[in-house]
Amino acid sequence: MISWTDVNLLQNQKLEKQVKLNELLNSNILDLDRINELKSEILYLDKQIKKILGSKEIERQEILKGRKLENLHVDKYYSLKYKVSKIRPMTHATNRIIKLIDLMETEKNAVEDMNMDRVRVKAA
Repeated sequence: MISWTDVNLLQNQKLEKQVKLNELLNSNILDLDRINELKSEILYLDKQIKKILGSKEIERQEILKGRKLENLHVDKYYSLKYKVSKIRPMTHATNRIIKLIDLMETEKNAVEDMNMDRVRVKAA
């Protein structure tokens, strides 16, 4: 039986070591001894986790993680497809509205041009 509390404890320790290592790598002062020490501790914790879980369980978890990513990509694809399907009719509608506005403006200009040709004279 797998002791998940031990695994979680080791994974938390490994995560803390990785954060410290990342901070050291991004700092201005490079302490190579400390960096190598953290790397070896991380590898040791990783081996302990593998020993507790076993290779079959690790492979199974990686497969599940891959499936979750695939499902996530599929969900993102369908959400994008839904958004695009909503946007596409709007573009057609806006294009139609723009054409109507242009048509109305040309008609208005044509009527104004016709009115300019006429001269109104008041009867005395």
